Amino acid sequence: LKEIKALFFVGVNEGNIPKSTQTGGILSELDRDFFQEQGVELAPGPKELMNMQRFYLYLNMTKPGEKLILSYSDTNAKGEGISPAYLIGSIRSLYPKLEIEGGAGVRPHKISKLKIENSYCYPENPEAGIDLFLEKLVQETEKEHEDILEQADETDAVFGELYSWYLRNPEYKSRVQKLVQSAFAGKPKDIISQSVAKALYGEVSPYSATRLERFAACAFAHFLQYGMKLTERVEYEFKPMDMGNVMHEALESFAEEVRKRGMKWTELTEQERNEIADRCLDNIVADYGNTVLKSSARNEYMIERTRRILRRTVWALQKQLEQGEFQPEGFEVTFGGGRIDRVDIMEDQNKVYVKVIDYKTGNTSFDLVYLYHGLQLQLMIYLDGALRVEQKKYPDKEIIPAGVFYYNIKDPMIQEKIDADVEAVSAGLMKELKMNGLVQADPELVYRMDSSLGSIPVAFNKDGSFRKNSSVADRTQFAVLGRYVRTKIEKIRSSILEGDAEVSPYELGKKNACTYCPYMTVCGFDRRLSGYEFRRLKNFSDEELWKAFDREAE
Repeated sequence: LKEIKALFFVGVNEGNIPKSTQTGGILSELDRDFFQEQGVELAPGPKELMNMQRFYLYLNMTKPGEKLILSYSDTNAKGEGISPAYLIGSIRSLYPKLEIEGGAGVRPHKISKLKIENSYCYPENPEAGIDLFLEKLVQETEKEHEDILEQADETDAVFGELYSWYLRNPEYKSRVQKLVQSAFAGKPKDIISQSVAKALYGEVSPYSATRLERFAACAFAHFLQYGMKLTERVEYEFKPMDMGNVMHEALESFAEEVRKRGMKWTELTEQERNEIADRCLDNIVADYGNTVLKSSARNEYMIERTRRILRRTVWALQKQLEQGEFQPEGFEVTFGGGRIDRVDIMEDQNKVYVKVIDYKTGNTSFDLVYLYHGLQLQLMIYLDGALRVEQKKYPDKEIIPAGVFYYNIKDPMIQEKIDADVEAVSAGLMKELKMNGLVQADPELVYRMDSSLGSIPVAFNKDGSFRKNSSVADRTQFAVLGRYVRTKIEKIRSSILEGDAEVSPYELGKKNACTYCPYMTVCGFDRRLSGYEFRRLKNFSDEELWKAFDREAE
């Protein structure tokens, strides 16, 4: 071909153009040299063929009189990255001012080309133009323009014309509008008016700990649960949450049966304890969830597993009471809309010490940082309610907080030698079933609560001081926590009734509000969209934390 004006060299990628000489074949280069010296005529070898290919490549690239365009792919059809041929690097080293231009409108590969002059790869059909449209659309979203056509500058004339054409075309109008809507999608303002909030929520009880904690975790989850009243579909199966419900009911029934018999927990024999626990569980299982627990072999197994855990739980609770002077004052104690699993008291002359216990079927651990952020208000709310209840019962005595605890209902497995005695096994089990929470920093009170220290999160040094890992607070600090929680509750209640319904899940360390949230599929939280981010909560050292509590409480 002669008088070529423009040459388009497509697919200049590694593998398409040989990079270097290749060895192989029957004869080595040394053999070829020997035979040539002997006058033997041989066919071209790999080295000669390579040189010939490069020579022809050079000749073709020098033919065009006006334009030479070399293009190569960044990715293959699978989306995997591929490299340009050595030729691209050679040309760029000869002409260092050349620019690489990203192309568009060509499918399926993403194309790059050496830009010799200002030119665009125009689409030849509407489908090919979609790629160019999307590329330009991404550029516009990065500029955060609201009106694409009005904001487009002269260099985006192609995009403006393309967008106009699609809007005029009935076949593509809806599709392109959806693409634009998706490209500019962002987090909406999630707020409802105060009048709507009042109508939806009515009054928000300051003792509704679960509700207040839900709002602190994510305002939108609170709106869906308590405003829209969304609930998960009821399925005919026995879930972990159902086991928790059964355990709570069984423990409440157990405590009521012991009370009816006029007995104390510490007076029960093993036979009496197991007999009462089994009867309580059987009564609950008989009609739970329309007899779902009798519907399969798996659920029958779950009944027996629950029975084993219940027996272990009432055994552990009895042992904990035997080691101290506190006695259960009430189970499932109600106050102002709240409900406490258990309240224990110890009377001492003109004083009454109160401790609150909440049963948990998960692995909940008491954490003052979570309390500060409103995510663990429950125990302190319950303590406040219990102190008020006991003050009415004992108006002439001083009511003192002794501690707040979570008891995690579980069935731990421990490793002991086959000949280990019962006491060693029991001690290992009690260690695994230790409660966690906050204890008043009074050594005498601690020992009266549990002389073995086996059930509470406290340990002593040899000099009688509390060890560093002990979870303790003095009376002043308990008072500060009480004032802080009341302040926090009022802030949360005000935010609820002001209409805050923002999608704002918290993140604290490795935990966040979305992990076990039942509303994940409907809230629309997507960090790939503008405005959606976790609400990162601050962590504190112990010293910083108590200063923050004191400052906020005041």
